Amino acid sequence: MIPGKPLWREQLAAITDDQTLQRLANQLAGFLRELHSIAIDRLPENLVVQDGPETWVKMFADIRQNLYRFMRLDAQAWVSNHFETYLNQPKLHEYKACLRHGDFGGGNILFDHDAWSISGIIDFDDIGLGDPAIDIAAVSTYGKPFFERFCTAYPEIEPMLARAQFYHGTYALQEALHGFENDDPQAFQSGMAEYV
Repeated sequence: MIPGKPLWREQLAAITDDQTLQRLANQLAGFLRELHSIAIDRLPENLVVQDGPETWVKMFADIRQNLYRFMRLDAQAWVSNHFETYLNQPKLHEYKACLRHGDFGGGNILFDHDAWSISGIIDFDDIGLGDPAIDIAAVSTYGKPFFERFCTAYPEIEPMLARAQFYHGTYALQEALHGFENDDPQAFQSGMAEYV
C-alpha cells in the first residue's frame, strides 16, 4: 500500500548526494522525535515498560548458556565485558521511558526511489513503552557518517548514546540467539560469524 522498498544499509550506501542523505537523516530524526515525545498520559494505562536491566540480564544469561560454547575465548571475554560494563552502571538505566518503535531497522523503513525520500515506516509489532535509545541504536547501524547527520537532526539524543552503543553491540548476538532457539541455522551462523 505504501510506495517504496526497504532502506537496507547497502541501498543507503549507494546514495552519494549530500542533500538527499541529509534529507533522509532529517526525516528519520523527525519521525523518532515525534514518536518519542508523545505524552505517555495519552497512551493506554496497561502498557508495560520494556527494555529495563532485567531484559539484558536474562539475555546475557541465555547467551552464556547457549552461545558461549561455540565462541572463541576472547569473544566470550568481550561479550562478558560488554554486558557487565552496561549492567554495572545504574546511572545508564535512569531514563524516562517513552513510546518507541522497537524494530527500527532498514527492513521497516521504506524508501521511495522516485521521490528520493522516506515514504513510510512499517511493522509496529514491537512498539511499546521503553528506552528511546533502542530506536537510536537501530539508526546507528547505517554507519558513522549517516549517524552523524542523524544526530545533528536529533540533538536531544546525546544522553542516549552510551545506551545505544550497548544495544548496537548486542545485535549479532540477538540474531545468533534467535537462530539457536528457533532452529534457524542461517540466523545462528550469521550472528555468530564474528565470535567463532
